[in-house]
Amino acid sequence: MRFFELKKLDEATLSIATFGKRNPEYWPNLIDMIENGRPIAIGNGEEKVEITNGSEIADQMRAIWDGAELATPEQIEQIKRLSLPTTDGRKISITNIYKSSEIKGKEADYNIGDIGEITLGVASAARFNKLGEEIDLEDFVNLAKMLKIQGIAKKTSYSATFETKLKFKKGKTDILSVKIVTAGRSLQAFQKFINDLESAPKNVRGTVLSSINYANEHERIEQGIEKTKNDPNQNRIEINAVGTEDQKGTKADLVMNIDGQKINLLSAKAGASQLGQASGKDFNKVSSFFNKIFAVDIAPYQKNWTEDHEQNLLVLKQIYSDLVIPKVLKLTSGDSTQKEAGLVKQIAMGLIYYSNDVGTGGESEIIDIVKLVTTPDSPGYKLMRVDDRLYAALEKVDLIGEPTPNRQGIQVSGLLNGKKLLLFKARSYYSPAANLTRNIIEGGPLLDQLAVIEKPEPKLSQAYIVQLKGQYGNLQTLTPAQQQNLNKEVNRLTPSQLKQLVGANITWASDAARRELQRRRIK
Repeated sequence: MRFFELKKLDEATLSIATFGKRNPEYWPNLIDMIENGRPIAIGNGEEKVEITNGSEIADQMRAIWDGAELATPEQIEQIKRLSLPTTDGRKISITNIYKSSEIKGKEADYNIGDIGEITLGVASAARFNKLGEEIDLEDFVNLAKMLKIQGIAKKTSYSATFETKLKFKKGKTDILSVKIVTAGRSLQAFQKFINDLESAPKNVRGTVLSSINYANEHERIEQGIEKTKNDPNQNRIEINAVGTEDQKGTKADLVMNIDGQKINLLSAKAGASQLGQASGKDFNKVSSFFNKIFAVDIAPYQKNWTEDHEQNLLVLKQIYSDLVIPKVLKLTSGDSTQKEAGLVKQIAMGLIYYSNDVGTGGESEIIDIVKLVTTPDSPGYKLMRVDDRLYAALEKVDLIGEPTPNRQGIQVSGLLNGKKLLLFKARSYYSPAANLTRNIIEGGPLLDQLAVIEKPEPKLSQAYIVQLKGQYGNLQTLTPAQQQNLNKEVNRLTPSQLKQLVGANITWASDAARRELQRRRIK
């Protein structure tokens, strides 16, 4: 690739040096645009480009600097060396990028993470609304248009609600209720998009299609459908995506309640993942944060803890310098597996704790983390679980610890297939806007990779089964052409789909599926 040289327009394009003085919020806005495949204006703003491998590039940019505070000189130097590959084969630097209203935060009328929570809630509800059958885009849009969207008094959040009766052939009636609460601008944008989905941004269309895939495949939704369908009594099904409401004690963004019994469906994920935090002046919370992640006792520092947040930030920096950074660096120096074993166990315990719900007895209730694909041409999702599997996975990774540039935190990366990827970052910072000192732990792309689980193979839809029955169920014999078409049909099916077809007892089709299983030597 050749490097694309553009004339710098100082007033119109981004200035890297100013990230150390002002406007740190431009950086996460730019990362969000790249991650979600939105075009980036360059030069004087008249030309737009798209960045190749947006998700990977966004992770690299976030690993350098997340924009939560002003950039350090070291971070500024790293940003200067960045070159972003475009889909037309060029490379651009950060200083080539036009300071658009979207980067400045004045035109971004939705957050794709919010849109993901909304679409997952709508898609899950649409499965129940269709009495458990697979849904398509039309089913999704029809339910979305029935949502009642309104503002919440004295809040910037909006709510979207819907309730209906589900009437079954056997005569029973269930109640389906939907409640979604999220940022008002995102819900208002979704309402606009759903009325003309073809004209919606690519990442919105991709998110909708990926949510439909999730709702059609996920085992917990299937379990809820089977439970209510087979229950002769009336059930009340509630689908709640209430991320901005007060949900103390749960990490789940989407919750299903059946007759009052809560089933956590998922934690929606778009981009960087903040797993947990301990913010404010409560020293006990801060102490628990450091103990659970790093097994360090910060009790001696309580005497210096005050009501002054900025003073407390100095205390936190001292804790990192005295206890956390030396411990992590010592345990990750060299390549001693034995030396890293204790750190691996402690880190895994902390990541599992902060990624999931914690019961009254201290046990973790594992929450599925769903990362939706936002490109409409290849919709899908990654399903992740941060659970006990992490212990064994981390033992195979060579860990590398390093302090954050301002030494108010630590980041731990790992070498996987020769590539260095961020596992997690723990850091402290003062937020002037909230007047709070925050301590947070964020997962990185390596945690995503280690936490990915295999998705269940998709089942044959009821419509497909009915279609096969219509084609083959009443035939006495098959013509050579019909036999050839049927063989082609079963050849493309997965083992679980073949077994499903055998169980459907369709003349000719089930026999063909049985023979295909025998040919593949699958019992």
